[in-house]
Amino acid sequence: VFPDALGKLMGRLCNRSVSIADSPCRVKTGPLIGDVTLPVDKDGVTLTSATLQTLEQNRLSVPCWYPDYDGIYWADGRMLDAEGGDYQVVENRRVIDKAARRVRILCIGDLGDRSFNSKPESIVRAQNRYAGPLRQMSRSTTVGQFSFPGDIQPPAADAITIEWPTRTKVNIYIKAQPYDCPKEITANLMLDLSK
Repeated sequence: VFPDALGKLMGRLCNRSVSIADSPCRVKTGPLIGDVTLPVDKDGVTLTSATLQTLEQNRLSVPCWYPDYDGIYWADGRMLDAEGGDYQVVENRRVIDKAARRVRILCIGDLGDRSFNSKPESIVRAQNRYAGPLRQMSRSTTVGQFSFPGDIQPPAADAITIEWPTRTKVNIYIKAQPYDCPKEITANLMLDLSK
């Protein structure tokens, strides 16, 4: 849509005023910067929001705008995950990638360490250790009177499951739960003339 559309999307994802768990559709981040002149087709017709909505429904990441609201924004960071998949939006992928980078270091450190074994007390210690990155990612920050949620929700008691299929192989299952985020808002107004 724009010659530098990918750069505009990446700029929104790299904005220091938001976290990796925020969608590029976040309006409070501000409008797109740089040239946002809407393109025209061969007949001179300017790009419409209907065309962009069709592209977005076909899982493309596109810009958008809102009537009576200044600026051009981004719709959503769509990914090419299968329909119904967990990674259809970029913010879900980014929080899992962040957790994976932190967990990988723990896994490497545990290789060949006999203190991590299949005894119940060792498994409990390992579950606590592997929940550490999730706890760090779930920490919220308060600045003045505003509270900013962490990247994910605090890990539940069942967030880490450890299995020992053989004496030398360990499978670790880790659940990270993102926060809810409004991407469509419907406000219903009713006029009350009862008094």
